Amino acid sequence: MTDLQLDELLDAWETPDPSPSLRRACLPGPSQRGQRRWLWLAASAFLACAVVVGFRVLGIGMLGQSAGEAAPGLHLRVTTSMEPAMQQVVWFRRIGTAGSMGRGKLVRFCYDRVSRSYSGYQLNFAPLGDGLWSMAASLPDAHFREFTRIEEVSSYRHIPAALPPARTMRDGDSVEIELLDGISDSANFRDTVEISAAALALTPAPNSPSREKSEMNLSEPRLEIDGSPIYENRNGYIGQSFQIVSSVEGRYILAVDPKGNPKFVEAGFVDGQAMEFRAGSRVFRITASKLIASGGRRPLYLLHQPAAHRSASASEEFDVASSGPASLF
Repeated sequence: MTDLQLDELLDAWETPDPSPSLRRACLPGPSQRGQRRWLWLAASAFLACAVVVGFRVLGIGMLGQSAGEAAPGLHLRVTTSMEPAMQQVVWFRRIGTAGSMGRGKLVRFCYDRVSRSYSGYQLNFAPLGDGLWSMAASLPDAHFREFTRIEEVSSYRHIPAALPPARTMRDGDSVEIELLDGISDSANFRDTVEISAAALALTPAPNSPSREKSEMNLSEPRLEIDGSPIYENRNGYIGQSFQIVSSVEGRYILAVDPKGNPKFVEAGFVDGQAMEFRAGSRVFRITASKLIASGGRRPLYLLHQPAAHRSASASEEFDVASSGPASLF
């Protein structure tokens, strides 16, 4: 773990202020009885702090989230998480997600770049009336390779997801799907899918001040290149960096807070519901339906990772994905 990664982990730690009784007990006292009382209080306070810190660090860490409309009147929010949260910084680099939402179904893939493994599932929804939906889970109709630009995707092994049983769902219900079973002896991964009759907002994990400074929100992103519309979708994404993935040019990784990573260079700006940057001879502009980043007009930093096997004759396709802090690249 690098110093920058350690900083990200320490940013999430919070400890409570000492209680008034502990402050009074720490004042000098004349009796041995008072000293013994102080020792017991100090020990109790230490254990209380350990429980609080342990809950935050050993709890559940969010790796990513997306939201959108799967069918008229059916909105979904998908949260990919892991436990324990103390390993979140490490797994940000390893874990990726891909998929699609619409026409009454949700297709999801979660993959690990190190062990070269993935899990996938599909949730099929059908209206029953009165705000009720039938939900049936299955393996995806599509193949993993259709949803990712990973080179040598055929070398990835499939780990079956723990598919939930069919059920009837209503506004406010949720379902959990366990993923990537066995890739780690100490970490577990899952998707939590929430359903709603109304649009669902993205809900980032509790922020430290540094995370609030670096977080970006892309709701219903629309991409233009040199003024021409190229890509759009109706979903929402949140993360400390974003990737515009080109099937020809590779990955454009964007962040408003480069975390001191020298690989990122200033290439544009974020202002309100728009961000713009230049890569080579092209100008990229993304607009969203909500504020992208706090703090007014801010510099936008870019890391370009070219495609390993570029084909000049191939038609260029684009996708957008959220990712972890810039210090991880």
